[in-house]
Amino acid sequence: MQTTVDTITEIFAALLKRPGLKLTLADSPDTLNGWDSLTHPELITAIEEKLDIDFDFKELASIKNIADLVSLIESKQF
Repeated sequence: MQTTVDTITEIFAALLKRPGLKLTLADSPDTLNGWDSLTHPELITAIEEKLDIDFDFKELASIKNIADLVSLIESKQF
């Protein structure tokens, strides 16, 4: 079964055009080349569409790294 990190990694790799990308829970816009204010909305939209979930503005503002994103996604799936 695919983990949430695996799903996020696939989306990030595709949108950032970085095949073979390996995300860690500590990765953030500060450490991941290409994850910036311009690509963030695209990444979030792709995640919402792939996982059939919706984030509100307050939730989006709370995302500081991959760990935060994973926690937020998993809170909406269960």
